[in-house]
Amino acid sequence: MQSTKNDAAAVALQVLESIRTTHPALIADNMPADWGMNKLREALGQGKSVERASALAGNETTASSFTLCSLYAKWDQLADVPIDGDDAIEVPFLHFAKGTHREEIWQWFERQHPGFRVGEVQRGIRHVDTIHELYIKIAADTIALLRKVDVFRVIDSVRPDNIDGVSRSSLANWIKAKRPDLGTEVDEVMAELA
Repeated sequence: MQSTKNDAAAVALQVLESIRTTHPALIADNMPADWGMNKLREALGQGKSVERASALAGNETTASSFTLCSLYAKWDQLADVPIDGDDAIEVPFLHFAKGTHREEIWQWFERQHPGFRVGEVQRGIRHVDTIHELYIKIAADTIALLRKVDVFRVIDSVRPDNIDGVSRSSLANWIKAKRPDLGTEVDEVMAELA
């Protein structure tokens, strides 16, 4: 029964973390210890992170779909979290409970995105994750892995009234710039969608 509660709490916390990524004003960490995410973190209990509680329940954790930009923002927040003499956090951070070792948190960051490397971030190296790359993820992990047969699906996924600043035309031009070998297919797709 306790394992089921930990599973449910872990899933709930992951959902809340996902909501915080897209709508940060809706979920705050500065609430009292007995409220919201802080209470959920505590419910996972005994100083264990969600990942550790999930592992104890026999579940593997899977990588999230965080962008590099959102991970860098979370990393910057981590800089404000006090660390004790044993390299453990002194206050809850994200889904990690007080007492979680910083290297466990670092490993979590690296699992969230293949482009995030703690050593690079510590040296001030940050990579750019464009909005165009997010559209590519509909069909492929990276632009380099995008197949010709998926070009239509990727470009068609951009609504004509899209509000995030990406148009079909800008995505098509970006694909052609990154993958000249797909240029003819991109032009044919754009003609078909016109």
